[in-house]
Amino acid sequence: MSVGSANAGATAKLVKNILALKKSISLLHLAPTLLAIARVESPSSFRGRSHWDQVHERIESCEVAISESVANCTNPFQTQNRFGSRALAVRESRFKLTLDFSTASEGLYDLDADPGEQKPLLEGAEKPVRRRLLERAREHLRQSTADRDPLTRARSQLRDLRVGDLHLGDRRLGNHRLTDPGSADLARAI
Repeated sequence: MSVGSANAGATAKLVKNILALKKSISLLHLAPTLLAIARVESPSSFRGRSHWDQVHERIESCEVAISESVANCTNPFQTQNRFGSRALAVRESRFKLTLDFSTASEGLYDLDADPGEQKPLLEGAEKPVRRRLLERAREHLRQSTADRDPLTRARSQLRDLRVGDLHLGDRRLGNHRLTDPGSADLARAI
């Protein structure tokens, strides 16, 4: 049996076990899990962790799945669609909380009663669940802000904005020479 077919079999087992458990795994954990299947160590820069052992052994987990995106983004390959307010979803096996920062709105859904997420629960319903999921969202936002690397973020934003005539070789940004040491450090980092 080749390594490729063994990994394909492991991936198929992963999907089958996730479906059998009705377990949600955040996309944050997808790459580390797939790397674990391939017996490759995840880079330390990855925020997620492998769930392969839990899924492989069909161990239930109470961990929530979190997804985050740009609200109303229809095509992330178009630069202008990557800028805007965020949308965040926090999901347990039965409940899902959605937060749309562009409209300052939230919706709590009972996925057993409303699997298509057509009608959010009334504001006062399931207060302990709402509180728990809001706390997980707050913790996620706090952690992602704390882990953010400002140079990587600046590099990404400059790339996305396609800033003028960026010449790193002679440290020029548009028609302006980068002379202050902080700007030079930023240009080298980019």
